Amino acid sequence: MKFVIFNYSSATVMQPIYLKQEIEKIEGCSCTIVNDVKDVYYAYDRLKPDYCIVNAIMDLSYLLHYNQNTTKKVNHIVNMEYFKNEHLDGFKEFLKEQTDLNCVLLFGPNWSYSKFDFGIPYIQVPNCANAAIPLSKKIFEIDRAVIVKDKSEIKNYDGTNHFIAIANENRGVDSSINSLSAARIFCNYKEIVFRNMSKDLIPESFFNAIHFSESPVYFDNDDSKESQDVQNVLEKMLGVKTSFDYNNRGVYDTEALRLVVTKKHTPHNRLKHILSNIKETHVLVERMNKNA
Repeated sequence: MKFVIFNYSSATVMQPIYLKQEIEKIEGCSCTIVNDVKDVYYAYDRLKPDYCIVNAIMDLSYLLHYNQNTTKKVNHIVNMEYFKNEHLDGFKEFLKEQTDLNCVLLFGPNWSYSKFDFGIPYIQVPNCANAAIPLSKKIFEIDRAVIVKDKSEIKNYDGTNHFIAIANENRGVDSSINSLSAARIFCNYKEIVFRNMSKDLIPESFFNAIHFSESPVYFDNDDSKESQDVQNVLEKMLGVKTSFDYNNRGVYDTEALRLVVTKKHTPHNRLKHILSNIKETHVLVERMNKNA
């Protein structure tokens, strides 16, 4: 089968890159990343894909127009990363009215969308560790990396600290870098702390921090109720009895967590979950299982 992915990578999310890598490991499959949905005619006429993965905030009218003017409609798998809750009702109506889009599945990291009736199946596909990133050697040692949205989340911690924003633009902190760069330096810190993490969206960098460092990875939320919710989500997701809350530290089995992430929270697992929810791609899941 042939796949196209319209690139929705950002500083915080590298999913299109690792999905392409995993698709190309499947016997008989190819995948091409295209940067702009405006290039749909060039991409679809040249590549003739069976499926396209695209993000919901892109201008889907270009893809709709193509399908309305071709004899071979492309099936679309729509990612819901970056989507805002206030647009859910309008998006549902769009999907209901524009059936020529051939949207076969919606997916994203936000579990709360599972409760919303889009009229098309939605599955939660959490972020994961991008295991394909080459491991880096330790080149310095600092007590703590603190991951913040911007300088407003800076707070006092003991010892030496780097305040890092996972962002393309300067956020007024020590470093503003993308998820890939962050993954490659996590091994240099004795512990890694994520400020004000949401239970609805565990970031890609959190999984990368567990996978690429040998240090404890915590969250530090200002809201105690939200902290308990995040702790519960992480315990359920990772299945390891661990105190992730920086303000309530206790048992922490770093090696057990790394094993869980390596086994269950990698691009291979995420792609397999997506394909297993589309009847016509079950054959690809069988090939993935065969080669695992």
